[in-house]
Amino acid sequence: MARKPLNPNDRKRGIALAERIQEFREKRNITQLELANASGVCIDTIRAIEGKKVPQPGIFTLSDIAEALDTELEKLIPSRKQLKKKKLK
Repeated sequence: MARKPLNPNDRKRGIALAERIQEFREKRNITQLELANASGVCIDTIRAIEGKKVPQPGIFTLSDIAEALDTELEKLIPSRKQLKKKKLK
């Protein structure tokens, strides 16, 4: 089943998600390759997510990334309410 096109709000959430993953990774002082190895997620997928080319990664991918970053999945995924508070580029 194909996904429906993203609306602007979902696109903003995808951008915020990418920024959060990168922020958590950098705070832990690990590279994209180290995150890929720790999470079992392909390095190309990590790069695509952080590069904002994959606005809605799969839930299992996000769960694996969150676990590798030693954080809860909920902390990576921005809510609509949080987006209203933060102006994105």
